[in-house]
Amino acid sequence: MNDRLYFLLGDLFSNILVGVIVASLCALMVNTEWNMLVAMLIGMPLGMLLALVLGLALLFRYFGVNEVMVPTMLTGMFTGMLVCMIAAMQTLPIGLSALLGALIGVFTLCFCNYSDYLIRGAKTSQNQSGRE
Repeated sequence: MNDRLYFLLGDLFSNILVGVIVASLCALMVNTEWNMLVAMLIGMPLGMLLALVLGLALLFRYFGVNEVMVPTMLTGMFTGMLVCMIAAMQTLPIGLSALLGALIGVFTLCFCNYSDYLIRGAKTSQNQSGRE
């Protein structure tokens, strides 16, 4: 992942946008009459599909496929699963679901950046010690 400010802000914008849109659509689609497991199993691919469509239509062109695809797909998947499960248990207002989606997007981006840091750190320490 690139650490230039443009790409970091683009990643943040992309994940928040995907999280808000997926959470809002899931909250509109699922109600308390749904089974929680069925809602989760439908929300997961729906979130990933929406992330892919948003990425292809808007995000990949401006922020790069490599930087955006993994975090947004994870954001879509986690947001779809969690919001659909919560909406199946209780009525979830659109504003609260959008906030939840944005928070999941930020958390997922932090997780992906930290994972990237750990992987690159392991490669750097191996190269410095003479191993390849």
